[in-house]
Amino acid sequence: MGRYLNFIWLLVISALNFTAISQVPLSGEGTLQSPYVIATINDWNALAQYIPANKDTFEGKYISLAADLDFSETELKCLWNDNITQMQCNFEGNGHTVKGINISPTGTYAGIFGTIGVNGHLKNLTLKGSSDGQAVTTGGICGRLYGKISNCKNYMDVSSNKPAVGGIVGRAFKGSEIVDCINFGIISGATNVAGIAGTCETGVLFKNCGNEGLIKGTLNNISGIVAGANPSTFINCWNNAEIASETNTSYTAGIIANAMGMANSQPYVVSGCNNYGNLTGAKYVAGIVATAAVTNA
Repeated sequence: MGRYLNFIWLLVISALNFTAISQVPLSGEGTLQSPYVIATINDWNALAQYIPANKDTFEGKYISLAADLDFSETELKCLWNDNITQMQCNFEGNGHTVKGINISPTGTYAGIFGTIGVNGHLKNLTLKGSSDGQAVTTGGICGRLYGKISNCKNYMDVSSNKPAVGGIVGRAFKGSEIVDCINFGIISGATNVAGIAGTCETGVLFKNCGNEGLIKGTLNNISGIVAGANPSTFINCWNNAEIASETNTSYTAGIIANAMGMANSQPYVVSGCNNYGNLTGAKYVAGIVATAAVTNA
């Protein structure tokens, strides 16, 4: 009888634990009228723990940041960063700032938001702090972007000894959009280092985006907006900061370091873009595009 009761008790405890982990740990209903609300650093980190445990993309849901958050005394946990679960919701920052960030990412596609999916939209958010790690493809805000980021500002200093480092995004994929975003952080790395995106696939929109932070690189492809870019659209983008490449660095530019499109692919569109910063590099240094290396498909 005792063993039977103990077994029943274990089932009850397991059920309670399952309920706790499977329930969204935020107030609100996830709708436009009643979004899930992040009001404290505990809310943020509880959400970060919930997402990978439940593989929840929050498809079609709404999340709203209700206050500035300071992680100076608490470790920030990144969201949607398990390289499996993508953010597919509307995340409204409401003009708030998340500061005191200090992370050391490893692996691939590192960012405060690891992966933003094709239906994900992050907007009106500012980040401050630092990201100093060894991740392949690192972004100050997002590691891997398929959806949209708009009106976001990065003040984080971002560095990695692996390829592809961007102030906003590590890598932007086809169909993604980065609009009205500015980098103010110091971005440093070896190859494909830029103020907005380390690299981008064909068909990405960059509109009204600017770099105001120092960009430092030790190898190839260093720029203010995108370091290694397939054919994409750049409208009213600017660089207004120093881009300091070391003596052996090739391809340094204010907007695109390496335009690496294929023959017969769609064209690049570059309109209303300007460079105001000082650029240094060993060879192939230009205000807008350092090199356009078209190869046969």
